[in-house]
Amino acid sequence: MEDAGFWKVVIKAKHGELNHWCSKVSSSPYGVGLWKGISKLWSTFAQNIHFEIGNGSYIGFWKDKWLGNSTLQVEFPNLFTIAQDPNVVIATYREGVNWDLKFRRDMHDWEINELLDLYARLQQSNVNPHAVDRLKSRNHDGGIYTVNVGYQQMCSSNPMIDKWPWKLIWRTKLPPKVICYTWTALYESRMLIRAGVYGELVKPSGKSDQWSLLVFSGAFG
Repeated sequence: MEDAGFWKVVIKAKHGELNHWCSKVSSSPYGVGLWKGISKLWSTFAQNIHFEIGNGSYIGFWKDKWLGNSTLQVEFPNLFTIAQDPNVVIATYREGVNWDLKFRRDMHDWEINELLDLYARLQQSNVNPHAVDRLKSRNHDGGIYTVNVGYQQMCSSNPMIDKWPWKLIWRTKLPPKVICYTWTALYESRMLIRAGVYGELVKPSGKSDQWSLLVFSGAFG
């Protein structure tokens, strides 16, 4: 999330903070839940971004991918299990230009080599104490993430999105409540189809039921 902006203050106060970049997913059963739905996409979004390291104040040392293509938690599991704080950020382990890693106990002999390998990896990092940490989009000019980029990524991973008849729904001249209800009904029908339970819930016995069957059977793409 952005550092500045009243909207961030409000969302953080209501939902809590998962990390510097994202709020927690709300578990409240009440409310419309616009941000609740958006925040659920964090795991998908995180797969298409990378960190531009600054001073390391916002990037998790063990749990974020900032040094290579995997986390240090995965690459050095034995050291991670004895870390003093598994959620520590990079800056906490920095003493000037040196690294000062902290563990809950002294190293056993068989863990020394792994520790030396970790220090060797850390020498390849480019921590800049005078810059701030940033998120960058992968494989896009300037690393700028846009709604269009997000939509293209979703379409590439789920062809159903491209076939979804959103134009037929949102561009009709109907009351907003009717449009929103129609969209929700179609979306939920898709979820039932994926769960494999729509056949038991929809049993056609007339014209209106046949219409319901069309919806639940994916007649709209």
